[in-house]
Amino acid sequence: MKPLSTQEAASLIEGGAIVIDTRPSAVFMSGFVPGSLHIPLSDRLSAYAELTLDPEYTAILIAEAGQEEAASRSFIKTGVVSVAGYIDGGYEAWTAAGGATDIIIDIDAEEFAIDYKFDEFYLIDTRPDEDYEAEHIEYAESIPLSDIDENTPALSSTASYYIYGKTIEDAAFAASLFRRADFQKVRVISASYEDLKANPDIKILKKKKTKQDSKFSDN
Repeated sequence: MKPLSTQEAASLIEGGAIVIDTRPSAVFMSGFVPGSLHIPLSDRLSAYAELTLDPEYTAILIAEAGQEEAASRSFIKTGVVSVAGYIDGGYEAWTAAGGATDIIIDIDAEEFAIDYKFDEFYLIDTRPDEDYEAEHIEYAESIPLSDIDENTPALSSTASYYIYGKTIEDAAFAASLFRRADFQKVRVISASYEDLKANPDIKILKKKKTKQDSKFSDN
């Protein structure tokens, strides 16, 4: 796969190419090319790609050093995007060349438990509908990963949003979609749902069982 200079990448971006950042989520959120779609190298790569990409798109990849070819092969294998190449030298080369950058603020479970009590924001649960219906954090609104692009036009882009998911990677992927849609006040809760659930200061709402539920007991 072709390595691209930062000048070549900038020209392709200007022409409409999208940047896909495959680095680990924590690294991505600390600094990325504005408008990047975050799809980390993981067993969920194909699922993320199929939710958001199209064969008509031209993509430029950013990967960690030594992972460029693996990232290229992974996306070519999905068949849902045309890969133009990867930025030679990665994100570090982009910043060294003076390219524009962006960040997404992330907070851990303990910080969220504090903000949850005192700050005003919309809390977004990106897990599948059935998981949300079974249980979710109090006040969270359900927008599954598959529905984000469809729902963001109806949301206020000036409001504050906190995002959590089944995994940190899901939340960071979702946040990159919000950011691409020009939502500036977005924070990622960098803890899995199970870790959030384990925090005693975070209230979880659970669905009550009925007699129709298979595990309901008459006792």
